[in-house]
Amino acid sequence: MPGENFTKEPKEVLHARSSIHSHSQLATQCLAELQQARLSSSKKQKKQLLRALKSCLSARCPAFDGYDQEDAHEFLMLILLQLKEEGEALRTSCVSSICPVEHFEFQLKSVRTCTSCGLQVSRVEDFNHLSLNLRSTLAHSLHAYFQPTDIEISCECEQGCRASEVQEFSTLPRVLILHVMRFDMLDYGEKLKDRMDIPAQLDLSDFPGVASLGKQSSLDSGHYISDVAEGEGDSWLTFNDSEVSHMNESAVLKRRAKTAYLLFYVRSGAEENNPPFWKWDHRAVTPCP
Repeated sequence: MPGENFTKEPKEVLHARSSIHSHSQLATQCLAELQQARLSSSKKQKKQLLRALKSCLSARCPAFDGYDQEDAHEFLMLILLQLKEEGEALRTSCVSSICPVEHFEFQLKSVRTCTSCGLQVSRVEDFNHLSLNLRSTLAHSLHAYFQPTDIEISCECEQGCRASEVQEFSTLPRVLILHVMRFDMLDYGEKLKDRMDIPAQLDLSDFPGVASLGKQSSLDSGHYISDVAEGEGDSWLTFNDSEVSHMNESAVLKRRAKTAYLLFYVRSGAEENNPPFWKWDHRAVTPCP
């Protein structure tokens, strides 16, 4: 898993991290220590590390100070941003290190075609997740994301003012993060509880160019629940505040059909460096308030 890179870094990299005085570096060190302490029986140690991580994040983003309910998607994006900034800082200090965020990054290519003259303009953009509209199945949500869209443009032909834009994968990540948009912001942020079928495996072979975290209740209240695959078998762990319970994969996917908010898929065979690059195994689910 990508998080394991934190614990396998040489001493010079860890020393460089501690010598760079910024909140992002401190946050990364906290994550590394949490990864190393995951099998420890010391609750005190883990609480201290979690408080330190929270302090680092809230120093960067005051919205995460205190104990108000915040959005899981925004929390994840903040962590990835901090990790990314540290990776860039380490590179400038001439330290050989692989930024863990690279495992989540990929590129999409967009092509705009003028409806008047047919001129095409393309560009490639970097992503670390996809935000999907809620549909009956995850596959339908992904297909809807890649449907052509009609946009306004200013074309070189001086006649065209409309264009059709399509997107396709240019590169693919090791870990694919999918954000299911379950809040209707046009209706005062009402939570959408429609069911979405979530596959255990995600096949992207038929998509252009070619695995949950969430909350339960409302925008103002609730708590986070995370379901995480335990090893390579059928066993999953459900983290509900201080309670941890076991559940099998099918039960997790069925229970989270109406609440899944963030989905993590790990590329199949990623450890062997010889995978079917278009298939991902579902490794984590998190529900939504």
